[in-house]
Order: sequence, then structure tokens, then C-alpha cells
Amino acid sequence: MKRMSRLVALGRRLSSTLELSTLLQTIVIEVQGALDCRLAVLGLLEGEQLRPAAAAGPGGPLPLPADATISYERGLAGWVCRHGTSRCVPDTSVDPDYYCPPSWQHLGIRSAAVVPVRLNGEALGVLAAESERPNAFDDQDIEFLQNVADLAAAAISNARTYAQSEQRAAMLQALLRTTQQLNSTLDLRRLLQVIAEQARSLIEVDRCIIFLLNRATGILTPVVALDPYADQVLGMTVRLGEGITGYVARTGVGEVVNHAERDPRALTVPGTTRDPESLLAAPLLFEGRVIGVMTLSRMGDQGFTSTDLELLSSFASQAAVAVENARLYTESCQRARELERAHSRLERTQNQLLQAEKLSAIGDLAAGMAHELNNPLTAIMGFAQLLESENLSPTGRSDLQRILASVQRAQGIVANLLTFARQQRLSPQPLQLDVLVERIIRMHSHDMPSSSVTVHQELESLPPVNADPFQIEQLVLHLLRNAYRAVGEGGVVTVRLSQPQSGIVRLEVSDDGPGIPPDALPHVFDPFFTTRDVGQGQGLGLAICFGIVRAHRGRIWAEPAVPRGTRLIVELPLEVEAAPVSEPPVDRAVLVVTAEEELGQALLFLVEEMGHRVSLVESAEAALAEIVARRYDLVICDTTLPGMGIERLRSSVLANDPSLATRFLAVRQPGPAIADLPVISIPLIPSQVRQAVEVALASGPA
Repeated sequence: MKRMSRLVALGRRLSSTLELSTLLQTIVIEVQGALDCRLAVLGLLEGEQLRPAAAAGPGGPLPLPADATISYERGLAGWVCRHGTSRCVPDTSVDPDYYCPPSWQHLGIRSAAVVPVRLNGEALGVLAAESERPNAFDDQDIEFLQNVADLAAAAISNARTYAQSEQRAAMLQALLRTTQQLNSTLDLRRLLQVIAEQARSLIEVDRCIIFLLNRATGILTPVVALDPYADQVLGMTVRLGEGITGYVARTGVGEVVNHAERDPRALTVPGTTRDPESLLAAPLLFEGRVIGVMTLSRMGDQGFTSTDLELLSSFASQAAVAVENARLYTESCQRARELERAHSRLERTQNQLLQAEKLSAIGDLAAGMAHELNNPLTAIMGFAQLLESENLSPTGRSDLQRILASVQRAQGIVANLLTFARQQRLSPQPLQLDVLVERIIRMHSHDMPSSSVTVHQELESLPPVNADPFQIEQLVLHLLRNAYRAVGEGGVVTVRLSQPQSGIVRLEVSDDGPGIPPDALPHVFDPFFTTRDVGQGQGLGLAICFGIVRAHRGRIWAEPAVPRGTRLIVELPLEVEAAPVSEPPVDRAVLVVTAEEELGQALLFLVEEMGHRVSLVESAEAALAEIVARRYDLVICDTTLPGMGIERLRSSVLANDPSLATRFLAVRQPGPAIADLPVISIPLIPSQVRQAVEVALASGPA
């Protein structure tokens, strides 16, 4: 009756709590007190192992030794659990099935009673009472122990169900928070970092690595590593099906691998130790295809459960969608920039064609007008000169001088009309532009409109152009005069010579004047168009420049200068080679990697100016994510990157795209490990950058 009362009271206590650890402690303490035994142990079944969940002695709860875990196929507890039948061992010293872990051997156990903990025919574990006395337990003790085990089975099931519901609610809350974080950015590099940080905090792990899959090569590349050995991890690559990560990527099914160091598929990262580790790996699945793998690690003996895998798989599904959205966003931005550049080029070409047609029509008209005006002007000039020999009054002679001056001015206008209108025959010859421009600036500075203008010369030594020296001199003089007039006294004019791409030489004349209004820019090459006051210019200078450039198969345009003023740009073809020259590669995908914003923007401008599509990232890790996500033809990488350096980046690229690894340019001097790389020196020299890019793109397949 006393034991029956204890069972009723125990049932009430067990039904009043849903906290599993408290529940288990209550059970073993009750068994120890009721049977007055040396040790009461409750073991629960986890997979193929029986693991002690609670233990109590005369002094209360006992710590659980790690060596108390036994196989489901081993020992007295394993036998009871498998067969679902209780057993009593009067003398443990002669029973071959009894097993006592080394940590509890000092207790001197001589007899034991073990009963199964089962619910609806399913084994949950065992409940054992053990004594230092032989023959300590009788049939009534075993019956009491079984009744407690039956109460425990229902209580444990309820507590587990409650814990699972609580865990699922917490999991849903965590997924909601992490999903909100994933939607906070569309930058791929930042997004991957957020995914790794959220995954690590979601499941509370020591390490997190995200791999992205290159479908073309079957290579998994780590792009984010929250790991003490991050440098070593980011320098490795894994093939599809290789290692645990590669296996998960190939099957598309997540895995829990506790004690991964014992798994024959496990790979050792060079430069790291093979410590005890539990691994949780889930594929990043988007529309049924694997785009990467996320792995979480716990060091030591603390393993993962199927619930952890379910949580990570749910999170990985959200992460995969976010990664694909970021990829699409990046590609759409890149495409928009390409379309904008193509539209600008098309618009500029269209304007050039319209200008050429307009000038051709005006030129024909101007030529006819010039010839018709020359005859009366010649007659007026001739008769006026004859009148000079006559005995005229002072007033008459003064009027005659005004007539002669006006006729001379009119003849100058007619001469300019003829220069603009006629299709002059070129006398091309090899011409060193830097020498010519320097000579013109030196010789004609005194007869320019403003004498106190400062001229900055940035003249690169370039190959000769095949051009008419007289006409090119006229071109340069017109551009300089135009700039001088724009800046006035004390202004600054900059003359720059460069080679934006193979086969082209560029002349730029910019001023820091007030600039040309945007609505006037499209008309600056129109004949008789001028922004100066009436009577201060004929509006033919830039129209003549346009005709000269067109005759040399070049192009000319005007644009606002930065921060103020106007820039006039002329591009002329270089001297024609005897042998045909292959067209320089254009419209290639180039990746610039540097943490210095100004350096990155300068490289971006120079390479885009060559007609290529350029992406700019700030780290080698971000570059690796870009290279895995999309195809590039050239990588320009700073050698002073924080974190993973250029050496490890290049080795990872070698596994993903061997041909791209041969098309690397190092900004600043690389280390001895990659001394074979071509170098772009600092400060940047535009012609050297363009030449290095052309040579690198020509060195491998497009």
C-alpha cells in the first residue's frame, strides 16, 4: 500500500511538469528512495545507443559519465531494451551480460534489476535499480520498478512532445528573423556573410562554411568561412561527390555526421588538425537544383540531431532563394550598365552621322556662296585700292579705309567657308602627335586670345598617326583657341594625349571655364553656331575641326568636364600597318578586386573606356563568389588585399576555371609565390593599363 501511494504521488508529480530534465531527475530519485538502492539510472535510446539520461544515489542526483553510453546490442540494459522484458541479476559478478562503466565501478554493485521503458510497443529506454548487496531485489521490487517505468514512458513522451512544439515555435521565430535579415540586402558578398552569421547563431555552432557550386566545372568553392582556419578553408576546393560536402551536393540530401573525423568520406583541410567534430550539411536548393552547400560544425563530442538538420534545411531553402535573387539583381545591374553604355555609343554614332550629313549639305551651300561672293568682293577690293591713289579728302580717305577693312574681313569669312566646304586632298605622313602638340603650344602661346592662361600638358609618347601635318596643326590650333577664349584671364587649359585602345590615339583639350550649356552641346560643331556675343566669332572653328577629323576617319565630340568647364575629345586612327592587325578584344567581362575605392574607380573607368564590362569588388572572398556565380575573362587584383590574398584567390580560381587563372593582372608588385603575374604599377599610367589589359586578354581564350 505504501508503494502504491508512492506511485500515485509520483504520477501526480510527473503529470505536473513538462520540463524533461526535471522529469527524469524526479523518476530516478523516487526509485532510489523507494528501493533504498545504491544507484538508480534511467537510460534513453538514441539511435543505436543507450545513453544515461539521469542517475541518483543516496545523496541525490549523480553526474553522468561519458563512458556509461553503451550499444543497443550490448550488456544487460541492451538485452532488456531489445527484448522488452525485465531482468533481475542476483549476483552481477557471475552474470556475463552485466556491464558497469569504469566511472561507476567504485560503487561496488553486486545486484541489479532492469525493466524496459516502452510506450505503445516502442522502446524508449530502460530503468535500472542497482545495489551493493547481492540478491537485493525481489519480484515486488521489479513490479514497482516496472510501474514507475510505465508512468515514466507516458511522461517522457508528453515532455518530448512539448519540447518539440516549443523547439518548433522557436525554430519558426528564428527562421522569421533570419528571413528578414536575408531580405535586407541584395549585395551577394554581404548576403553570404549574413547567411553564415545567421546560420551559426540559429543552431549555435562553432563553425560555418558556405560553398557555391560551379555547374560548368563541378567544383564547390568556399566563399564564406566563419572558422579559425578561414584562410586555409577558403584556399581549398571540393569536387562534386568528393568528401561529405561533395556527397551532399551530388545527392541534394542533407546529412548529420556526428564524429565526422571517423567518416571515411571526410577530407582534411591542409594546414589544419583533424580534431573530433560533428558535421551538419544541407544543400542550397533552388528550383530543384543544387547551387551550393552549407556546413555547420561543433567541435568535441556534442553532436547534432535530426531536428537540427530539419531546421538547417529550412533555412538553407530560404538562403538559396536569397542568393539567386542577389545573383539576378547583380546581373540585371550589370546588364543595365551595358545597355546604357551601348545606348550612349549608339547615340554618339548617330549624332556623328547626322552631323556629317548636315555639314555636307551646308558645305555644298557654303562653297557655292563663297564662289559667288568672291567675284564682287574682288571687284570692290580692286576699285577701292585704285581709289587710294586719288586725291581724296580726309573724310573720304577714312571712309575708304573702312571699306577696305570690311572687304578684308569679308574675304576672311569667305576663306573660312571654303576651308570648311571643300573636300581637301590629304597628304598623310607619319606624324608624332606629342611633338606636334608641344611645338604648337610653345610657338603660338603669344598669339592666343588670353596670354595669362596656364596650360597643363599630359602628353604620352605614342606611335605615329598617319595624318596631314598642316590640317592636324589647324585642328589643334582651333581647339586651343576655343579653350583659351572659354577660360579667359587666369584660367587653366589641359591638353592630354593617350591611347584608349590599340589602333586609336586620343587628343583631349579641356578648360575650366563656365562650360557650355547642355542644350548647346549638340550644336557646337554646326557652322555659324557660337555661344559668344554677336560680332565676336564666326562659328566656323569647331565646324572646320569636325571636317578635318572626318577626313582622317576619326571622330570628335564635346562633353562637360569635371568639376567644371568643357572637354573636346578627338580620336584618330594610328598609322596603318603593312600587315593586317587583328581587332583588339572588346566587350569582355573584367573583374577588378581592390579595397581602395579611388584605385578601383580609376581602374573601372579605364577598362570600361576600352569597351569592356567591368565589375568591382572589395575583397578576394567577394571576388571568389563572383567568379563562381558568373564567367569572367580577366581578373585585375590588388596585391594588398585584407583577408584572403591574391595567392589563395588565384589557386581557387585555378580549380574553377584554369584558363582564367592565366589571365590575372597584379596591381602593385606580387609576392614570390605569384611572381609570374604581369604587374600594373602605382600610380596608374593609362597607356600601361590599357596595354596590360590587351596583352592579358589576348593571352588566353575568350
